[in-house]
Amino acid sequence: MRFVAEHADRRTVDGLRWGVEPICRVLSEHGTPIAPSTFYDARDRRSDRATRDEELKAEAGRIWTANYGVYGARKVWLALNREGTPVARCTVERLMRELGLEGARRCSSRRLTRRLDLVPHLPSLPADAVLSDVFRRFPDHAAPLADYVQRLMRGPSPLSVAQRELIGAYVSGLNASGYCQGVHTAIAVSQGIEEHLVTALVDNLATAPVEERMRSVLALARTLTLTPANAGDAEVAAVYADGWDEQALHDAVSVCGLFNMMNRLVEGLGITATPTHHRAAAQRLAGPAGYRPARP
Repeated sequence: MRFVAEHADRRTVDGLRWGVEPICRVLSEHGTPIAPSTFYDARDRRSDRATRDEELKAEAGRIWTANYGVYGARKVWLALNREGTPVARCTVERLMRELGLEGARRCSSRRLTRRLDLVPHLPSLPADAVLSDVFRRFPDHAAPLADYVQRLMRGPSPLSVAQRELIGAYVSGLNASGYCQGVHTAIAVSQGIEEHLVTALVDNLATAPVEERMRSVLALARTLTLTPANAGDAEVAAVYADGWDEQALHDAVSVCGLFNMMNRLVEGLGITATPTHHRAAAQRLAGPAGYRPARP
C-alpha cells in the first residue's frame, strides 16, 4: 500500500505519469497481486484507533472546557472513567498534547480549580475553614456521623486500620478529592503504608506495589467509585478468592461508600487545605481519640 501511495502520480523523465491502475498491474505481474479498489479502500478507510481518538478528543475537550481549563490529563482521565468511558491515562495525556490542552499549575498565574475566592460555600464559616469547622457548625449531623466513622475505621475488622485508611485515600484519589486524599494518605503513612503508594495505585492499580490480597479489594473499590453499576459477581468472587471473609467485604464496601460520600461533602462545600493541615489532621485522627470529635 505504501509503495503505491508513494509512487502514484509520479512522472518519468519523458513526462509519463504513473497511475494507481498501472502500478497495481505491474505489481500483480511480478507476484504481488493488488487490485486498485483494494488500494483506494485502504487509503480512504480510517483506522479504528483514529476514529476513537477523535471521539475521545471531543469528550476530553468538553470536560476540560466545562472545568474552566484547569483540569490536567489526570483529572480529565478520572472524569472520563467516572462517566463510563474507559480509557488509559497515557491515552488522555497524548490526546491532550495533540489538542494543546493542559491543566493549571500551582506556580501558574492561571486560576486553579478551587481558590479562596470561591470557598468555602458556607458564608458563616471562615475563609480557611476545614471539615471540622463544618461539623461544629452542624453538630446534629456530625455526632452520629462521627460515631459511625469511628466504628467503621477503628472498630474490630479483618481489615487493619492501615488497610482501611488506604482504601479511603485511594477512593479519594480516584475522585481527585485533594483534601481527603491528603489527610488519609498521611494517616495511612502513620500506620506503615508507603508514602507514594496511593499515587501509584491511582496511576495503575495493576502494577502498584501493594499487598497482593489487597489488589482485589481495591479493584472492587475502584469499580464502585468510577462505575458502580458495573460492580459484579466476578469482582466480589476475586475478593473471596484472596481469602477475605464476609465481614471484610462488608467493611471494604462500607469504607468505599463512606469516602465517596465524604469526598462529595468536601468538594460540594468547597473545603480545601494545605499539606500542613493534612498532616495536623492526620496526627489527630491517628491518635487514641480517632474520629471522635475533639472536646471544646
